[in-house]
Amino acid sequence: MAEREHLGALLADAGVSCVVLKGAALIEEYESAGARPVGDIDLLVRPGDLDTALHVLECAGYAPHGLRAETLVASGASPVLRRPGGLPVDLHWHVKGAGGRATAALDELWSRARPLSGGRCLTLDTADLLVYTSLHLARGHGFATRNGIAGLVDVALLVEHGADLDAAAERAGRWGLQAALFLTLRLAADLLGAPVTAPILDRLEVPGWQRQAGTAAWALLEVNAMRGLMLELRPTLNPPPPASGILGEKRSLGRLARYVGAAAFPPREDLALEFRGLGGSASSLLAYPLHWGQLGVMHAGLLRRPLAGRRFSEAARRTEDLQSWLSAEDG
Repeated sequence: MAEREHLGALLADAGVSCVVLKGAALIEEYESAGARPVGDIDLLVRPGDLDTALHVLECAGYAPHGLRAETLVASGASPVLRRPGGLPVDLHWHVKGAGGRATAALDELWSRARPLSGGRCLTLDTADLLVYTSLHLARGHGFATRNGIAGLVDVALLVEHGADLDAAAERAGRWGLQAALFLTLRLAADLLGAPVTAPILDRLEVPGWQRQAGTAAWALLEVNAMRGLMLELRPTLNPPPPASGILGEKRSLGRLARYVGAAAFPPREDLALEFRGLGGSASSLLAYPLHWGQLGVMHAGLLRRPLAGRRFSEAARRTEDLQSWLSAEDG
């Protein structure tokens, strides 16, 4: 993959090591490169190299997409950069979704990273890649993502090609990701025929998985129906706070007011990135009405709630229950 190798060379020349994650790291697992569609390139850099990596990419013609990179980094989100004619680059510097054990997991991932064939990028150890892919699919998206099936196929191929499942199980247990790995492997075995052995599934099994497997399979296979639900549960501001922080047990009118204010009136610098075609201080004021229009479109799912009623309420409850089950190991 030429762009992947180009990015690795750019960063390596600046003294920055990068690990390729997710789909872009798994192209070689498929019989042909075109068999695994890739919508972006996810790169992991060390926290201390993040600023340098952003500078290198911006000098190479990549620009932040949506919010400014510093705005996203300050909130713990990964900045996304684009350039004309290229794939978006999602720049990670931590293990999102691993709870309080994220730092230990990150150190281990780096210690076992190895060169990726054909370039200057690194890739994760195969067992680490299996755990990370499961983490992203399960806790990152709750299995409700457009490329969820592709992610599950990635997991099935890693298993088929000999990933060390014992090592993956041991690491997932230490990192608090046992439920995520178990449910992902269970779905890969049941839906795609991945050769996951019974002893591994028995070792990883977490009580209550049968109900959660049904929710996860529904999310994978009914992703278009899920989109209305996601519009309802995820406010527009990027990155959004956890839905439970606004809708769940920790309700706070003050937090909600601050959140809505930030979503409705973001800094003008962020709007300049969102609407690049507007120039000058006078015309840039048009960005706010355009932004509010986008908010209305993105929150259209709210309008469907009175019409959908019980269906959406039950779907929301099951999805929140799945995420709680996946996160129970955080303690």
